[in-house]
Amino acid sequence: AKSAEAMLLAAGGASVVVNDLGVAREGDPDGGTPAHEVVDEITAAGGTAITSAHDVSSWTGAQELIATAVDQLGGAMQVERRVCDVRDRESVVGLVASVESTVGPIETVITVAGIIQAGPAESMTFEHYEDAIDTMTWGPVNVALTVLPHLRERGHGHIGTVTSIGG
Repeated sequence: AKSAEAMLLAAGGASVVVNDLGVAREGDPDGGTPAHEVVDEITAAGGTAITSAHDVSSWTGAQELIATAVDQLGGAMQVERRVCDVRDRESVVGLVASVESTVGPIETVITVAGIIQAGPAESMTFEHYEDAIDTMTWGPVNVALTVLPHLRERGHGHIGTVTSIGG
């Protein structure tokens, strides 16, 4: 399912980095990864894509992924770290205001936040479910409803949401 977004972006002319921690669908680290399969599809269709195995759960890993993309795909980009809890409307409002005042108008926003606890039902708590719902349902709603007035005022813009079937 996630490959559909990568394929669509590549078809639109974007250079794509497909990030995967490096395991096959069966969990075998030596097998072909789903990331390689997606990159093969994109390049076979004439697009530009590379794989990455950076652990982006840390800021360092994210910086390394961006450096790899710039090195291998060319170009230059400015990257800033901003922290926002999408579950908290005020945090989202603050981030949007900060970005629009320092970087410029937001033209496209894509939410990809996700969190989930997996395990036997008896080990799950209400807090586990609340965290998942707050992040994967209310997070995108908070972001969309915060940026939407800005986009409408300018007469253009895009909002995208990527979520998990596990949520």
